[in-house]
Formats: sequence, structure tokens, C-alpha cells
Amino acid sequence: MTSQATGAPVAAVDLGSNSFHMVVGRVEPGPRLLVLDRMKERVRIAAGLEEKRITDEAAERALACLARFGERIADLPSTHVRAVGTDTFRRALNGESFLERAKEALGHPIEMVSGQEEARLVYQGVDQSVDPPAHDRRLVVDIGGGSTEVINGTGSVPGLGRSLHMGCVSFSQRYFPGGTITREAFTRAMSTGGQLLGRISREFRATGWDHTLGSSGTIKAIERILLENDLSPQGITRKGLKRLREELIAAGSVSNLKLRGLSHERAQVLPGGLAVLSCVFAELPIESMVASPSAMREGLLRDLVGRLYSGDLRDGTVDRLMEQLQVDRDQANQVQAFALSLFDAAKGPWNLRPRQRNQLRWAARLHEVGRFISFSGYQRHGAYILENGELPGFSLQDKRALAILVRCQRGKLNADEVRHLRKDHPRLVACIRLLRIAVSVHRRRSPKELALPTIGISGLHLTLSYPKDYLSHRAMTRDGLLHERKRQDAVGLPLTVR
Repeated sequence: MTSQATGAPVAAVDLGSNSFHMVVGRVEPGPRLLVLDRMKERVRIAAGLEEKRITDEAAERALACLARFGERIADLPSTHVRAVGTDTFRRALNGESFLERAKEALGHPIEMVSGQEEARLVYQGVDQSVDPPAHDRRLVVDIGGGSTEVINGTGSVPGLGRSLHMGCVSFSQRYFPGGTITREAFTRAMSTGGQLLGRISREFRATGWDHTLGSSGTIKAIERILLENDLSPQGITRKGLKRLREELIAAGSVSNLKLRGLSHERAQVLPGGLAVLSCVFAELPIESMVASPSAMREGLLRDLVGRLYSGDLRDGTVDRLMEQLQVDRDQANQVQAFALSLFDAAKGPWNLRPRQRNQLRWAARLHEVGRFISFSGYQRHGAYILENGELPGFSLQDKRALAILVRCQRGKLNADEVRHLRKDHPRLVACIRLLRIAVSVHRRRSPKELALPTIGISGLHLTLSYPKDYLSHRAMTRDGLLHERKRQDAVGLPLTVR
């Protein structure tokens, strides 16, 4: 970490299915992260899903919360803020459109992450709160409002991560409607949970673990209730969970619960959360668990600080993928260098941002990743790999942008797609044009450095001007660029080559 990190404020915002959390910190020498502020609001966005859509009422609760968060971090540059949406936003049909409104309320971009990326961030957050041996084997469980993440790892390095569609809100609504608690409801909930966990339990049991850690409000609340009500002096244990289930069944209803350490808000989702945790203990199996004070938001903050000062995890992900799928690094490096030179010349007129430069850089390095499957249509194979593969550090939006860039690097452009992208993602269209040019001029795969054209830009019109007679002696390059001009012109993206 460089010295410039000292004193820099950063913030992480976790848009969970039950609660929204924000932590603001400052990077101190050491390096270490000093927490300056925490904000949390229970917005119950998962409870506001109807027919797989976020209702207006739930949306207004969420937007009001984000506006308050936004005021707290209004002075921070967006490069120092990372905000992510999780399970509910992945499942909601209007999740992406809501996140656009949420971005306006917060004042900073909001990413949507996959379940496995969420699991990795949880593990990274929990890692900061424990101090067992450096090479211990850990199992980490996080129970959210809509999903449960299970992750194993060794020391600080996460390993297998899985996300399951079961959470404290979704299970409470489904099996304990109106707050009614019965033994039969617990049996049904745990049967469903057992089926979901049964699909992953064997691979986790095969690796084993030395310590089991729990993350999230549900697990912390259950640990507190067990201790304060003398249900389990050892904290979260299999026997303690069984005794707590009996307490809830005897009460018969959430409104009748009289447990020390249980807030009214947590009581509404406790039956579902307890059912999920009981399933985890039964299926993996687990004898005891310690609740961690840290969670995904701390993992987000750690990830952000790493991006700013210690090296971006996404660069390592790209390098590993290149190695695994045998990408020609010399060719990738040449295409990358040429594309970025074009980008640096075009960024002013087209108002391109550092985010687009990163996307173009990664796409150039990965543009031939699909050749591992087949040369024919390799751009489509590459796009599928990038959009559907697990890429640690990448949000779903970034993966989608990478996939579009790689798919559109060559061949005929789709006029309808370009029209849609020009409306919603004009900067991505600019990157597509630059990548196509870089790929076209490097078709010869020569180690010789190619001359860079002078770029002229007027609105959408892009002009490439080469030194006199340069193209007249390079027929393949000239014809390739003239062919590219026709393809861009055909979809309303005027290109001149001279």
C-alpha cells in the first residue's frame, strides 16, 4: 500500500435483502483501516417482492434510506465508494431498473454481484475479525434476507463458495406467515433447506474445516439470544438451536416471544433464520459456531482499498483466465496497447471514464479467450465464458460489459443492439469501436509495432489518419480498415480512414 493511502476516506454500502449497511473508514499507516462511521437501516426489500418485482412501497423505503446514506458520503469521489446489491436485486425482474434509481439516491454507482462473488466478499470480511492460525481451515456461513452463502477457505484465502436461495425473510414469509410458529412449519422449512443444502454438502464435507464462523444479523442475534436466555452457555451449538426452536414453538407466534436480546424487528424474521441455521448445522454437519462481528460490507471495504492501493483483484482474475484458457499473451498485449492508445486520444471528446478504460483493457486481453473452444465464432464463445463464468472481483454489470465487448469485436454489428447501447451505454459503444479497430489492424499477428493513426472526432464521426503512403504498402491492413468502416457506417457509426 502506498503512502498516498494514508488518511484517505473510503465507504462500502451493502444493499442486503433485509437491511442496508454502510461503513465509512479511513486508511491509516500500517496499513490498517480505521472505521469512522457505521449506518444501518432495516428496509426489508425482500419482504417487498410481489410477483418477483420490487413494490413501490419497498422501493420508497430503500430510496429514502440510500438518500440518507448518500448525504453522509456526498463528499467522497465515486472511486472511493463501492456499493453492491445482492440476492433480491438479482432475482427481482425490475432489480436493474431499481438500481438506476438507487444510484441517483445514493449519488454513487451501485453494482450487482453474483452469489459466488457475494460469498467471496463475505469470507474476506469475516477474515478481518478473526485471528486463528494463518493456515487454518475455515467454514463461513452468512444468512441474509434472501440467500445463504457457504464458503470454505484456508487462512485468508477463500476456496469453494456457494449461494443458496434461502434466507431469514424468504423462509419466514413462506413457512411462518403472519408470524405463526408451529412444529410442522419448522419441519417443512427444514426439509426444504435440507434439500438445498444436500446439493452442496458433500463437496464441503470432503474438504473439512477447523473453525466455523457465522456472519450476518441473523447469526449474531441467535448467538446473543442463546447466551442471554441461558439456552446455550457455549453459544451457537446444535443443542442450543434445538432448545431455541422449542421456545419458539411453545410461544406459537412471533408476537408472544419474550426472549432477552430479541428486538421487535429481528423477531419478525427469527423463525425463518433459525430454520435456515438449523438446516446448516444438520446437513454439513456442524457442532458449534462463533458469530463474527464483520460481514460482507467489511469485505467490500477491503476489496475497495485493494483496488485503490494494493493492486486490483480483477487484474489477477484476468491473468488466471488467460493462463487457464491458453490465450496468446503477445497478441493480447499488442491489441491492448493499441486499443488503449486509441482510448487515450478519444477519451476527451467522448467523455470516457477510467471505468471504460479498464473494461477496454480487460476485453483486449481476453478478446481471444473463446479460441480455447473453437476458432469458428470465437467471439461468441468468449462472450459466453465471460458472462457465465465466475470472475472474482467483477460485478455482474462489468461481466456483461466485458462479454459485449468481446462478442462485438469482429463480424457484423447488430443495428438494433447498437441502437440500444447508444441510448443506455454510449461509452461502451465507443469502446466497441476502438476494440474492433485494434483487433482488425493486428490480424497479421506480427511482433512489429504498428503505426498509430491520428484520431479526429466530431460527435459520432471517428477519423483515422495514417502517415502518407502507410496504408498503400499494407494492403491487408488497409482493406481490413475499409471493411470495418463499412460495418460501422452501416449501424450509424461513421468512420473515415485515410
